[in-house]
Amino acid sequence: MDFDLQGERKKLTAAARYWAGERPSVPQVDADVVAQLKALGAPDDVVAKAEVSASAAAAQDVDFLVFEDNWQAVCTFCALATQWKLVAGAADLLYVGLDYGAIEMVFRLEQVPAADWRALFHDLRLMEREALPLLNERS
Repeated sequence: MDFDLQGERKKLTAAARYWAGERPSVPQVDADVVAQLKALGAPDDVVAKAEVSASAAAAQDVDFLVFEDNWQAVCTFCALATQWKLVAGAADLLYVGLDYGAIEMVFRLEQVPAADWRALFHDLRLMEREALPLLNERS
């Protein structure tokens, strides 16, 4: 395979964090910002970059980009959304982790080739580690 494994892992962990409720706080460039830049006499190259950012933000109709190499892991992780082990505390719930017993069932139902199970299980555990602190933060 010709891909950056570190980049792929970063995208998987980012997907898990997004699923668990984390949203990046990135300043948005919109048409008002572009208009203000023009009104203030900003250089043409700055205005052009702002226009590109504004049109990309307006056209963006997906919440999170998933690389094709990660698609199966993210879909499987989402399929396991109701399979978290929880412990009831005095005032709240504590997420402990995924119910690993449910994973094989999902693999079978989704017809994941057995040869892919090990790598996919590793990806799920990676995503689980990233999601756990966020889930427990909001519970």
